[in-house]
Amino acid sequence: VSNLVTAGLTSYQIGDRVCGIMQLAAYLQQQDLSDVAFGQMIGVTRQAVHRYKRGRLPQKPILEKIAEVTAGKVKPNDFLEVF
Repeated sequence: VSNLVTAGLTSYQIGDRVCGIMQLAAYLQQQDLSDVAFGQMIGVTRQAVHRYKRGRLPQKPILEKIAEVTAGKVKPNDFLEVF
């Protein structure tokens, strides 16, 4: 994961993908949170967190919980943004 600055916005590059303001994988790495720990915080399994980090779109209640737990640093739209 590398941090980039694009047109004044902070973006994150994971492999060859540049993703929106804050992607879940980048957030977890930055906060030193494991999939297990974050899963417990949002009420899902570690496997579900792993899938979300790899691009699976969580259901709306989970998206809302992720935004809440991350204090808005990971937003629902971040799962959709790739530029």
